[in-house]
Amino acid sequence: TKEDIDKLIPNKSEDDIFDLVEYISLRKVEKAIDLLDELLFKADQHMLIISSIGNHFKRLYEIKTYLLKGKKLEFFISKYRLPQFVCEKLMNQASKFSLKQLNQLIKVCINTEIKLKSSTTDKQMEMELMLFKTFMIK
Repeated sequence: TKEDIDKLIPNKSEDDIFDLVEYISLRKVEKAIDLLDELLFKADQHMLIISSIGNHFKRLYEIKTYLLKGKKLEFFISKYRLPQFVCEKLMNQASKFSLKQLNQLIKVCINTEIKLKSSTTDKQMEMELMLFKTFMIK
């Protein structure tokens, strides 16, 4: 449940995931890698981190879809029950990606999640590889 996740990773990680996606959108590779490494060091919860990143991309995909349908800020505030500044940041972030890019980013996250669950590969390396794949999406 969301409560269980909140207990495992402090709310700061939600901000870190947002920042990580922001670095991806701005193509700031070094900062993204540093932040990912910091996240993994703070909470050795690879599955939780990858699912949080995937969920963030899913939310951006949904927001992007609504933006293309002409929805405005007030719609997002009431739909997500988030403060105005958070909705503004999410809308801004969603505008930096195309629907096609967001779809591919979600697939990268899902594939990484599957690899983490089904193999004994180095989890840190798999997460960094996932990050590099996100930068290759055009």
